Amino acid sequence: MFRFKSLKLHHQILLVLLTVFILQSTILLIKDPPIWPDEAIYADIAKNWITDRRLGPDVWQDAYLGARQHFYSYPPTFLYLLTVWFKIFGFSIVNQRLLSLTISVAFAIVFFLFAKSFFKNNPLLFALLPLFTLTIDPFFSQSTRISRPEIVVIFFGTVSLLMLRIPSSPKTNLKVRGLAVICSGVFSSLAFLTHFIGGFFAFAIFIIFLIQERFKIFYSKKFYLYLLSFIFLPIVWGASILKDVETFKEQLFLFSGAVQEYYPFVYKNLFHGDPTSQILFIGYVSVSITFVAYALLIRNINHLILATLITVSWLVVTYGKEVWYFVYVTPFIYLAASVLLYELLRAKVKKSDLRHLTCEVSTASFIIVFMLNIFFNFNLISHSAGDKYSWTRYRTIKQFSSLQFLIHITASK
Repeated sequence: MFRFKSLKLHHQILLVLLTVFILQSTILLIKDPPIWPDEAIYADIAKNWITDRRLGPDVWQDAYLGARQHFYSYPPTFLYLLTVWFKIFGFSIVNQRLLSLTISVAFAIVFFLFAKSFFKNNPLLFALLPLFTLTIDPFFSQSTRISRPEIVVIFFGTVSLLMLRIPSSPKTNLKVRGLAVICSGVFSSLAFLTHFIGGFFAFAIFIIFLIQERFKIFYSKKFYLYLLSFIFLPIVWGASILKDVETFKEQLFLFSGAVQEYYPFVYKNLFHGDPTSQILFIGYVSVSITFVAYALLIRNINHLILATLITVSWLVVTYGKEVWYFVYVTPFIYLAASVLLYELLRAKVKKSDLRHLTCEVSTASFIIVFMLNIFFNFNLISHSAGDKYSWTRYRTIKQFSSLQFLIHITASK
């Protein structure tokens, strides 16, 4: 029989955090963010696959080449996953968002294990701190509820990073190390096959290999094992769409052209956002810059790995332009802040040292961000109580497929 008291303290805290996170997400599941047009498109595609075995939406009719038969703006992993989920649990917006919530809980556990690898011989409460702050972060929490590919991408990507850290243990035998590297490559490819932008995990891992092995990387069996494991699934998928390569190119061209028209959310938030969002954003940037500076000063492998992940994910967030891409950088920001807080509390760095200053700046920024997140969540939950912003209350047609009709009407205007 399960007994809460029999668990270790860090496992008890982890379970409490996950419980609070699930309760908060359940309250806000179909309220914040509001039902998004993309969700109806994905649901339409999943329903068409179930009924007609075609991976394309009906929303756009025949607006572009292969519109009804294919959806090549994204790779297919998320769409297939959503199809299986609908097949098992039924077709509704609630069930659709529950898929994202379920994956986000799995990600939280994986992220804790990844954070734990940075505090191997230290109090594991420091590994729980980034998870605690992450679950109340407004950008991350919204991404865990909306039915989009990002939460699936970061789950697969974080698993690949976690697998890559297993071989670093001297107690691990060669077979387990090899299997861990293969799993890392496979999960990296799954991140890429969920969203093209998920390829940044593979790029970051390549840089990590360079940091760890430098120019010996091209003589490393581990690197080639990872590379082969990564490219296998994309090659299989690429071969499957050769017959539709013209459709693929046209749809990808249209999608990339549309993205170019977006105004980057980073700039929008910084220059045109409300004061709370601007301060929160400045806190993110402050922690990121101070940690990268600290990593370059201390030259520790673990710190350089995390600095690489922060830098690459910021590039994705900035040039990807989407608001939802913030889910790629926030976990690593909070982990970096926790690492520097631990370094500050150890007091092994002299106060006159520049490294001590970076730890202090990061910790101050971390505290400000944490307080803003508490304030934001308190207001959000209090203003969303009862039937406020309820999807059930305001929808005029009970069927979720009505969203497709609304999108079609909007697009035709």
